[in-house]
Amino acid sequence: MTDSEEETLAPSVLPNNALQFLFLLGEVLRLPLNTICTALVFTHKYHVFTKSARQSAEQAGQQYPELIDDYSLSITCLSLATKATESPRRLRELLVPAYHILHGPSAPRLTFPSHAYDALRAGVVHFELVLLRILDYETGIRTALSSNFAILERALDRGISAHVYGVKDLADIIRGSMQEGSTTTRSAARQDQDYADEYGIVRLYSTAIGRTAIDWVLICYQKEEVALSFKPAAIAAASIYMAILDRGYALGCAIEEWVSRVARNGLDKSEDDIVTNEDREHLKQQIIDLISKLREQPSD
Repeated sequence: MTDSEEETLAPSVLPNNALQFLFLLGEVLRLPLNTICTALVFTHKYHVFTKSARQSAEQAGQQYPELIDDYSLSITCLSLATKATESPRRLRELLVPAYHILHGPSAPRLTFPSHAYDALRAGVVHFELVLLRILDYETGIRTALSSNFAILERALDRGISAHVYGVKDLADIIRGSMQEGSTTTRSAARQDQDYADEYGIVRLYSTAIGRTAIDWVLICYQKEEVALSFKPAAIAAASIYMAILDRGYALGCAIEEWVSRVARNGLDKSEDDIVTNEDREHLKQQIIDLISKLREQPSD
């Protein structure tokens, strides 16, 4: 296939809305899932702000102009999220695929430098400043997939309880020395990784239940009322519960006992942090509330 023939091909996948566009652009750029979740949180916070501002303007008999259109918002949130999660992409790496996803093969090829590219770039830079002001420059979002899936990994370990089946040592290879906040030496961590590589031991989030749980985490972060109201630990635990159901398993204990086991000592705390009974009970209640919400409306 020649270059000219390739240029006439339509994109293989097209989004139906701005949210799908955000996901697809993230896939094309091979962004970490935590970056995509962070971009979704930025999107929700923008919509909450503009909804409140619009209501205030209407009460004052005024019109509130839309600051950023939906598709530009997706690009802007992804761009800002790549910086916030230390997965930086140059703007042209976002703009070129974004342009062709939105316009298809009928549009002239986006080149740089060019007036079209410069206009798009200037727009996104401006929108980033607008978004930063709306976020009050708070971009340090923690999600259920932050820190290399540390929260989800911890919840999976408790939710599946591998040690009950006699494989605690294998589970320790995967977490333990490689877990966030560990005091194990770097050389020991390398030895554990070598052992895991030699025997083909995967991280818990790479198991079937783990991968299904990640899908549920992404579903949760698409829901504004979930992403902005529930702690990352609650989202991780509830996603694991839904994944267990999806895989056709049943809990080996009452759901209250399972939630208590998963929520003990917190999920997003380091081993040295003090977790109060109030913290523990709040997390348990959030997990139960979110499970109930997800079971009522599983994936809409």
